[in-house]
Amino acid sequence: LNARDAELQVNVAGGSANIAQANILDALDVDADTIAIGSLTHSDPVAPLHLSLQGYRDGMAQNVTASVTSSAPVMLEYASQNGAVQLTGDWLDVDDATIGQAATFSNSWLQVALVNTDAHGHAQSADLDFVGNRLDLDASHSLAQTVTQLRAGQTFTLPTQLTPTEYWMVKELR
Repeated sequence: LNARDAELQVNVAGGSANIAQANILDALDVDADTIAIGSLTHSDPVAPLHLSLQGYRDGMAQNVTASVTSSAPVMLEYASQNGAVQLTGDWLDVDDATIGQAATFSNSWLQVALVNTDAHGHAQSADLDFVGNRLDLDASHSLAQTVTQLRAGQTFTLPTQLTPTEYWMVKELR
C-alpha cells in the first residue's frame, strides 16, 4: 500500500485487515476486528502521521498489531481487546486508547504494557505521550501498567528546533 491518505474499512463483523507493507504520507485509518500491519513507513520526515486502528464501525477490535517507522511524531487512536503497536522512532502520542484486555505501546526507548484488571470486563482508556525516553501516562484506575526502558543508560536529547506537534508533546510532559 502506497498512499498519501488511506481509509480501509472491513465492513463485516469478524473481518480482518492484513497489510504486509505500507508507505503513508499523512494518515491511515483501518477499521476491522483483526488488524495486522507488518511494516508501516511514514514518508514525511516532519509532519505527523495520523493513525487510527479500531474495530468494525469504529468499535473495539479483537486484536491489533502494527510495526511503524517514523522520524516525525505518530498520533494514534486505538481501540482493541488485545494488541501491540511498536514505533521505530522517538515521538508517539497515544490519544484515546481503549483497551479491553491488554495492550503494549512502544517507541525506540520505552515500552508500556497495560493490562485491564476491571472485574466487570469494562474497557478502560489511556492516553500516553512518548518523547524519547520520557513518558506521560494518564490511565484508568483498572489498567495495571509496566514500563520498560528499552535503551537503558542512554539519554534522549531534544532537538534544538521542534515542530509545533513536537512542542505540544514536550509541553504535555511538564
